[in-house]
Amino acid sequence: SVAPGTVTYVELGGRGRMISGRAVFLGTTTTPIQWPEVAVELSLKLPGAPGQSPKRENFSSTEAFMAALKSHSKTVNAFWASDAGREIDRSQRTYSAYCTTDGSFSIPDVPSGQYNFKISIRQHSARAVNDFDGKEVGTLSMEINVPENSENEHQVLDLGTLQVPEAKEAR
Repeated sequence: SVAPGTVTYVELGGRGRMISGRAVFLGTTTTPIQWPEVAVELSLKLPGAPGQSPKRENFSSTEAFMAALKSHSKTVNAFWASDAGREIDRSQRTYSAYCTTDGSFSIPDVPSGQYNFKISIRQHSARAVNDFDGKEVGTLSMEINVPENSENEHQVLDLGTLQVPEAKEAR
C-alpha cells in the first residue's frame, strides 16, 4: 500500500536485455525492400523438443522419405500431446519486432537463454493479405545466446550489421 504524502516508485518490465542490430540485404530485387514490413523473431530454444523433419535429399527414394516423414510426424504429434510436450509448449517464449526504414531493429527485455533468431524478407504483391504473405527473397537464421544481466540495469546486446542472403528459392 502507498501511504498518503509519500512517493512510490514502480519499475515496469523485467531484467532482460535489449537486442538490437541492423539488417542489410545481399540480394537483388525488382522493388526496394520495405524494411518496416520485415519481421525479426527470437524463439527460445528448449531442450527436449523433437528434432527437425527429415530432409528429402537424405533419402534415396521418395518412398523412403515419405515413410520417414510419416514416422517423424507420428512421433512429433505424440510428443506434443504428452505431459512433457505440453510443459515445453507452456515454456516457449517468442519475441519479435519490425525493422525501421533503414533495417535497424530492437527487441526490448529479452531474458537470458539460447534463442533461434530469424529475419525473413518478403516481396509483397498488391493482393498480399498480411506481412507474412509474399515471396521470400531473403532469409537469415542463426542461434544467439542472450547472457544474464549481472547488474540491475538494462544492458544491450548489439548484434551489429547482419547480412541477409538471398533466399534459395529467389535465385
